[in-house]
Amino acid sequence: MFKKTLIAAAIASMAGGAYAESAGYYMGGGIGIWDVDESGIIEDTAMSARVSGGFKFNEFLAVEGAYVYLGEVEDSASIDVGGQIFTAKAKVDGSAWELSLRPSYPFTDSFEGYARLGWGFYDMEVEVSAPGLSITESSSDDGFVWAVGGAWAMNDRFNLFGEYSQPDTEADVYIMTFGVTYNF
Repeated sequence: MFKKTLIAAAIASMAGGAYAESAGYYMGGGIGIWDVDESGIIEDTAMSARVSGGFKFNEFLAVEGAYVYLGEVEDSASIDVGGQIFTAKAKVDGSAWELSLRPSYPFTDSFEGYARLGWGFYDMEVEVSAPGLSITESSSDDGFVWAVGGAWAMNDRFNLFGEYSQPDTEADVYIMTFGVTYNF
């Protein structure tokens, strides 16, 4: 009986050590591209940047907060008004704050797949100009955001990641990000 208790205690202590290694704080950053399609107004792709931090409860679940800078996208269109052609230009510059749950699954010792499910708060500045006309409007939006991605552990501290995310906003926005995270 004592032998079985000793074996069970040894197994339990090993499991606790594995949990401690996979839990803890992390931070990261990445660059990528974002694509926006605001029906009839703008359709373009630009650079984006992401800074994030979070806490990993275990190898399967984390909570993550992030700031995302969405670089400037612009587009132009020619408009026929009474036989005269006018060129209108539109520019959009934005940023976002996101808070997400991040479930993950370790496929191997060095690769995991993950999802992010959360809420984002978005600030956009839209500038529309045409000959004799210039309109600038700021807008805020919030909504559900989801992402899928993968991370490869280079060692115990550094991971490379790639993810595809899509916020639920009035415009169709898609973001692809590649970066690195550091585990404390």
